[in-house]
Amino acid sequence: MMRRAGWQRPGWPSAVVFDLDGTLIDTATDILAALNHCMKIAGRPPVSDEEGRRAIGLGLEGMIETALAAAGGLPDSAQLEKIKQSGVDYYDANLLVHTRSYPGVPGVLEYLSERGVSMGICTNKRMSPALRILSALGLADYFGIVVARESCPQRKPHPEPLRAALRALGAGPEQAVMVGDSLIDVTCARAAGVAVVVVADGYAEVPVGELAADQVIEHCADLPRVLDRMFSGRRINEPGA
Repeated sequence: MMRRAGWQRPGWPSAVVFDLDGTLIDTATDILAALNHCMKIAGRPPVSDEEGRRAIGLGLEGMIETALAAAGGLPDSAQLEKIKQSGVDYYDANLLVHTRSYPGVPGVLEYLSERGVSMGICTNKRMSPALRILSALGLADYFGIVVARESCPQRKPHPEPLRAALRALGAGPEQAVMVGDSLIDVTCARAAGVAVVVVADGYAEVPVGELAADQVIEHCADLPRVLDRMFSGRRINEPGA
């Protein structure tokens, strides 16, 4: 059950929608273990940590397809489905070996909740592992909506998953901000007409300075300060905010 919000801080967005992997939680080690489990059973070389982190926004199954294609080509469709299912099963059995929330994340979520900001998740991750991780890390109650892979026909960077999250939170794009870590998140937010903040310690495919976000923060713990700077006394999407 979502925590009760407190007073709404003037000038702040009424809703903040977060990406999950690389933004709120550091899942890379466990996801890469599942990916390289697949590469091993397919007889392919392992994917490096750096390469894998850049691809996490694709979701595990997308990562598996991309890695196999780059390391000798895709197997036939039946074999590919078996390999992907093996990766999903491996990941689901090992979700929380190394996965943790980033430093400062629980405090930021509590701060936003106390100030009346509604919060949601918009992720390309499957719903089951997303909910299990949020619950295990004590974060689930902060979010009024989780939009995951199965929630919409489209996936980020298409804007519909973000729009669905905002509809559930009762917020328009001019009242909201998205917080993510990748080009996928920035493209999604731009297409939905939502301001976007990028966290630099996530899994960006390119240097974060090239993502053309409204703001870049080093860590999620910096978000309240940046919201003050971006939105205090201004319309959220006002030029120059």
